[in-house]
Amino acid sequence: MTAQIAVIGNVSLVARGATAPFVQAIAPTDGYGTLSRDQDNQVSFDVSWLGTVAATYEDQVFNGSLDVVADGEVIGGKTVKITVPLDEEIIMPRPDDVSGTWMLIHQVSGAYLVADNYVSVVNNRVQLWYLNPPVTTAGSKGHLWVAIKQTDGTYLIQTSEKQSGGPAPLYLQAPTNPVADGCPKLQQRNKSSSLQSWVLVPVSSDPDTYAIQAKDFPDYALGTFNYTSYAGGDGPYVTINRTWGKPTFHHYWRLSKPPADAQ
Repeated sequence: MTAQIAVIGNVSLVARGATAPFVQAIAPTDGYGTLSRDQDNQVSFDVSWLGTVAATYEDQVFNGSLDVVADGEVIGGKTVKITVPLDEEIIMPRPDDVSGTWMLIHQVSGAYLVADNYVSVVNNRVQLWYLNPPVTTAGSKGHLWVAIKQTDGTYLIQTSEKQSGGPAPLYLQAPTNPVADGCPKLQQRNKSSSLQSWVLVPVSSDPDTYAIQAKDFPDYALGTFNYTSYAGGDGPYVTINRTWGKPTFHHYWRLSKPPADAQ
């Protein structure tokens, strides 16, 4: 580093702030001796940098400075900023329990999970939709889902409203054979069936984003496939499909608190 000075006395370079630990050495260590005050003097410092910081789930920013000090007074310098990028493989801490009412946002398409035709009807499939704002009239809030954590750590995914014409909400239930028909459907509560149990698997550094796996089929997760020709209807329906060892982007869902115009 080069600084223009016109003072008498010792001139040194001092590392300060959060970046100081990254400075291995400054040469000359003791700075420069007496300099003539009747002329401009140019002095140079060599700064060696060395530092190891473990990456985390978010960027780490260190701010500091290299100060030019003449006879104990800072007369110049340079700000220093060091950024250690996040490690995308490190999962951000998440709450132990995400029970509550959510919109489930498909991270590839940006669309949201909705009961077919927005209405809770037994044996109906679920699909992606994108109406903005969503339908919010009573009996048609099929875009709102209630996650309920169970004692085994899995979740029930319940409609926010009661079954159309019925006494209770419905629950998202995995198919008995995802190879033959991968479409989850809405069913009445069945406490003896683990097909209504879902595992929320962290998949990125975003603490609100998960893959949603069927408990009975750990190699399958909620994803998308256009079932228009296969199962009839006006898809795209949401299915559970094979992850082939690890969920991919189309299996990613973000739990989003519904905004005012979606409640």
